[in-house]
Amino acid sequence: MITDEDTYLMALSLLNVLRRRIRRIESMDEIEEKQKQQKIEEITKRIDQVKEEIRAYKASTLR
Repeated sequence: MITDEDTYLMALSLLNVLRRRIRRIESMDEIEEKQKQQKIEEITKRIDQVKEEIRAYKASTLR
């Protein structure tokens, strides 16, 4: 749960790291397409979780 601005900024940074990780996986030749898709799905789920936490933080700070 994001409770302060520092954590919020770290969450934004984490989103960027996860997105870069997806791009790196997509460019890999040595792993099978099924493995790529599975890894990308796992990372995408984490991205969605972080986005939800960011939204909740923004909503709580706007009150």
